[in-house]
Amino acid sequence: MNKRKFFISMAITLIVIISPYVISEKLLGMDAISGYKSTYIAAGNISNQVKFQVSFKYGLFYPYDTGLYFTYTQINKWNIYDRSSPFHCSDYNPSLMYEKENFKVFDFIRLIPYEHKSNGKSGIDNRSTDRYFIESQISYGDFINIGIREKAGGFYSVANKNHDIKRYIGFFETEVFAQIKSRHGYLGHERISLKGEFTHKFYWYEAEFSFRIFTTKFRPHIYVQYFRGYGEFLIDYNKKSEALRAGLIFNPE
Repeated sequence: MNKRKFFISMAITLIVIISPYVISEKLLGMDAISGYKSTYIAAGNISNQVKFQVSFKYGLFYPYDTGLYFTYTQINKWNIYDRSSPFHCSDYNPSLMYEKENFKVFDFIRLIPYEHKSNGKSGIDNRSTDRYFIESQISYGDFINIGIREKAGGFYSVANKNHDIKRYIGFFETEVFAQIKSRHGYLGHERISLKGEFTHKFYWYEAEFSFRIFTTKFRPHIYVQYFRGYGEFLIDYNKKSEALRAGLIFNPE
């Protein structure tokens, strides 16, 4: 891939990633759409290629703090170094969610009665799950904030072509993290975390680190991600992979 094509491709991707936040601010009001999971773009070597994720939640009822949301997350692997720069895969992940923030000792509690995840393929490449979850987070510290997030759930159904996916992605997700919450001065929202499913033979885990670069005026942070295990992408859910990537995160915690 020549440099001109690479930078054009990256510019288009950044527009796609940032556009939901621009639309929410200009047309719908910032209270309607907000960040959900991380929104980022990160590149690895020629084997790991480029991975990017877009995620948001949309308040279903006005006022938008009722806690009822439609959420959408899309994660993509882009073989940008290949001659024609094809997408290796895209996983689409909508859900319905109720979220209660600052509930007793919890930062939040989330009830997700329905979550669908699929790769949009048919035939032998079809991968999909229909699931439900409960999720909570506890953290302590006003400046250096340390916490743990736990997510547990089950399956309504899975596609025939990934009938054994439960063995690989499991029923739980645990995350431990430390972050700087202050917005004063140079430091603000620097974060390190480790999350994964460690309760079965076919484990997976993902380590993340984000930090500000050079100036407080540049909103995105530098983002580093390391993944090891199974289920990073639905199409290859039963193949063990390892990937180190770095890039930008657009909604640091």
